[in-house]
Amino acid sequence: LSEVRFLHIPVNAREPSPDSGAAGVGVDATLAWRAGREAATHNAYLSTDRQAVVDGTAPAVSMTNASYSSALDLGQTYYWRIDEVNEVETPPAWQGDVWDFTTQEFIVVENFEDYNDWPPDEIYMTWLDGYASAANGSQVGNLTPPFAETTIVHGGRQSMPLLYSNTSGATYSEGERTFAVPQDWTKHGVRTLGLWFDGAVTNTGTLYAKVNGSKVVYDGDAADLRRGWQAWNIELTSFGADLQSVKTLGIGIDGNGAGGTLHVDDIRLYPYGRQLITPTEPNNAGLIGHWKLDGDMLDSSGLGSHGTATGGPTYEAGKIGQAMTFDGVDDY
Repeated sequence: LSEVRFLHIPVNAREPSPDSGAAGVGVDATLAWRAGREAATHNAYLSTDRQAVVDGTAPAVSMTNASYSSALDLGQTYYWRIDEVNEVETPPAWQGDVWDFTTQEFIVVENFEDYNDWPPDEIYMTWLDGYASAANGSQVGNLTPPFAETTIVHGGRQSMPLLYSNTSGATYSEGERTFAVPQDWTKHGVRTLGLWFDGAVTNTGTLYAKVNGSKVVYDGDAADLRRGWQAWNIELTSFGADLQSVKTLGIGIDGNGAGGTLHVDDIRLYPYGRQLITPTEPNNAGLIGHWKLDGDMLDSSGLGSHGTATGGPTYEAGKIGQAMTFDGVDDY
């Protein structure tokens, strides 16, 4: 005889899925585990209160399968425990270990990553623009491939270019997506719709968003439409729309004669209020230096901390005034 072994199946639940300590777990995840050998039923304890799970005071759900689904909220750490139960055995129950996991921080509504330059996956086939409406002065996508923007992006590889011109009979400019299956934006503790936008320095007009045709106007600095990437976080209740059945989402620009180019990226649902703060000019109290880089290295704070340019860096148009350009060799 060789390699004689005696094996047994533990009576306690084990091998949790997701793994204990896992992060970014989907809010639609199903919890699963390896059942104990004597188990007839399983009591599941699940809560964001660890001590309640440890003490067994969290609500228990009994089931016959070694899996459990429950409504989970975004951005939460959950603790769970499985007690294996068999009333005809002694003891009748075997208490399990306490496991934990953290759910995803947000739900992606649109990240613009799935579009390409081939039918039917061009970006303008999903985000409809003013092609068929004289009143809508928008154009979604670049005129030539790649139709989705691949250089000016906030996250990932692509963003949506929205070219607009509220002239020649156009009274607004808007790109709109209709969801194949209406979305429920009331689940998982969702509170806000967040998006990022980037504007050209010559942009004019007023930015807005629509849910099911209900409009919310951008409430930040109007000049943000002419700046680099800005975050806009919108309380969902402000739309006054049916959030249990979201069918359409639109991004647009109002303003008679308005025109320009906007890039939109990373449209998401968040479980918190306006944490994506609209940028504002900081208070000058405590200012110790301000270098505008508008053709020189002068400190405009009044404290005289002027800089010295070495190697011959040059100046060109920037997001605000001018920007300094370094050649990557000897400029500093």
